[in-house]
Amino acid sequence: MPYHWNWGILLSPVSTGEPATYLGCLFSGLWVTITVSLSARVRLE
Repeated sequence: MPYHWNWGILLSPVSTGEPATYLGCLFSGLWVTITVSLSARVRLE
């Protein structure tokens, strides 16, 4: 059963009215995750 993925949603503006896209929010979350992971790793060593 094939499914049609709506990839255009990633470039749509977010519903909160901010000047951002969903893809931008995903990258922002990825950046925060990487930053926190690296900072935690540095403190453990």
